[in-house]
Amino acid sequence: GFSRLVAFGDSRNDSPLFEACDFCCAVENAAPELKQKANLVIGSNAGVDYLCKALEGEPVTLWIAAVDPDLNSHKYIVPGLGDAGDLAYGAKCSR
Repeated sequence: GFSRLVAFGDSRNDSPLFEACDFCCAVENAAPELKQKANLVIGSNAGVDYLCKALEGEPVTLWIAAVDPDLNSHKYIVPGLGDAGDLAYGAKCSR
């Protein structure tokens, strides 16, 4: 079995997933309710700023591998987080 489960999400329907996992990552444009449940908002200066304000005065350490400086007009990291998985397992599929 797994020793720890990590979840990535963006909308309210990801709440049950977050409740079942050990560590939860929300994207910058996630629903505010989901961001509140997240251990971190991934990968952007805007996400780091959000957490610093939301957790001001709390004894929390933010661990993040890299911070992307910019987001696109939809507040997505470019390339998107999902692209990393797609590219790791072959070419992107179009639907």
